[in-house]
Amino acid sequence: MKILHDVLASYRVSLQVLVSFTLIHLGVRLLAAAVIVPVSGVILASALAASGQNVVTDQEIARFLLTPAGFAGALALISLSIVASVLDVAVMTHALGRQERSATARQSRDWGSFSGGSPACSALRRNWSCASC
Repeated sequence: MKILHDVLASYRVSLQVLVSFTLIHLGVRLLAAAVIVPVSGVILASALAASGQNVVTDQEIARFLLTPAGFAGALALISLSIVASVLDVAVMTHALGRQERSATARQSRDWGSFSGGSPACSALRRNWSCASC
């Protein structure tokens, strides 16, 4: 029965983490999209300006990406995407560490109140000679 209780407690904790991870992931992705979409628009606008036409075909866009300026723009977009992915994982890892630290502090606080609380009592607890405990 203890195992079932531990499993259910673990699922409860993981569902709490899932909600915060989903919110963090969506927030970081929205911020990344707010940067990446305008940059890609600028790159495509420069492709139009370089061609001197109102409309370009897919082959002209591919030809622009093979130029040094197009390659630099594509490299910038790829770099921004990688940075956004790393930032996403880093922020979620920080959130997980913060939640574990608060859970550990809560557990030590609960254990401290259960076992007497004061550091002097914890030192004397081994000998069972503390009168205040």
